[in-house]
Amino acid sequence: MPILQLMSGREDIAEGVGGVFTGLFPELKRGSYLKKKQSDIPAWDSFAHMQLVAALEERFGIRIHAEEAVDLDSAQKCIALVRRKSRKGREEPLPMPHFGNFSEALSYRAAHAPSKLFLIDVTAGEKYAYAAFNGAVNRAARFLKEKGVRRGDIVSVRIRNSSEFLIIYFATIRIGGVINPVPSTISDAEFGTHLEFVRPRLVCAETVPARLRKRHRTALVAFAGKHTLAAMLKKYSDAEVEDPLDPAKPACLYYSSGTTSNPKGVLYSHRNMTSLVDSICRDFGHDSETKHLGFLPMGHTAITNYSFLPVLYAGGTLVFAENFLKIRSSFWSIVKKYAITYVETVPTVLFSILNTKYPRYSKQGMKLAYVGCGSGPERLETGLYRPSALGQRVQDRRRRSFGVAARLGRGNSAQRSECLHRILQKYGGVPRGRAEGLLPDRRPRL
Repeated sequence: MPILQLMSGREDIAEGVGGVFTGLFPELKRGSYLKKKQSDIPAWDSFAHMQLVAALEERFGIRIHAEEAVDLDSAQKCIALVRRKSRKGREEPLPMPHFGNFSEALSYRAAHAPSKLFLIDVTAGEKYAYAAFNGAVNRAARFLKEKGVRRGDIVSVRIRNSSEFLIIYFATIRIGGVINPVPSTISDAEFGTHLEFVRPRLVCAETVPARLRKRHRTALVAFAGKHTLAAMLKKYSDAEVEDPLDPAKPACLYYSSGTTSNPKGVLYSHRNMTSLVDSICRDFGHDSETKHLGFLPMGHTAITNYSFLPVLYAGGTLVFAENFLKIRSSFWSIVKKYAITYVETVPTVLFSILNTKYPRYSKQGMKLAYVGCGSGPERLETGLYRPSALGQRVQDRRRRSFGVAARLGRGNSAQRSECLHRILQKYGGVPRGRAEGLLPDRRPRL
């Protein structure tokens, strides 16, 4: 039972917060923490701040939103926040489980919600429930081991958006390998340069030039005929593969295309991945009712960190397409049909949506609450978002009042926020709230 249910006096809450502080920062003496601020505690860095928020949530059975967490720079503020939330009672759900890695998260979801839909591929017309997908991942884990993949080995994957991509992704993590997703759209020459740098144990791809197959162990994945992934995995058992995973060990080596800087690799440990996604789920309020629409390349980090990993972590559903062009004309009908709550985009996709003539959809039944968009090169953003009179008024990280909130990149956030708002207002989004008072009466045309 959360301590909050047992506490009635002001001193008890202060004592509980003190226990959290002295547990995280052993150098603090009992009682002295009340006078300390973040600047007074050398060990209080960004990671410690996340630990503090998680510890307060777990100890008191409350939920702390990102906007509230940012301001928690002292014990006194933590005490005040807990007191305020205690007066509201238990109207918010307890935080979701904290998983140590994504293999654990998948096993948990398969055990607790076996028949719930995890994946809906609108391009291929396929669906996977959590239990069925977990079984496929177990088969693929045994397949990878047979191919010589061992703990710590890198598996590079260049496959179109598909359940096949995701099966190999999570199977690699399950056996302690390091998954290295690569966008399926890069050229063979760039792929070859990438492989020479990464030197993976195994390459999984739809096509690999003969010269690269001579230098790298390869598993070709077809989408028709007898060499499909399903056909290759059929002989393996779907029984649970239980390989203990060290949270500090590498889990993913992400590909960076150099959109905003020079190309580089980004290495994540299991703890890095779960800490990041846990915070994203708490911030956006993702839960088992969350439904994401994904169409960005699964080989890049936008859809990974903001869609398919949060969906799995929260126990929601991912509706995805091979790419945006496949669903451009039916974008809004898909959003409405599947009750999508979150869409992750890039500036070029927003530009495409604005320049597509859609039928006017009713706002009734629309569930879309967030549209995420990362930054693009400054030249592109300058051309896409013309100067806006919004200024600083909409540079907040999110605008709940719109009914759709924008997860914005660093540059041109005011212009991008207006662009996102106009998209949803024009095509029947904005299911909650009103825009009046946030946007000027006369908005410049995009």
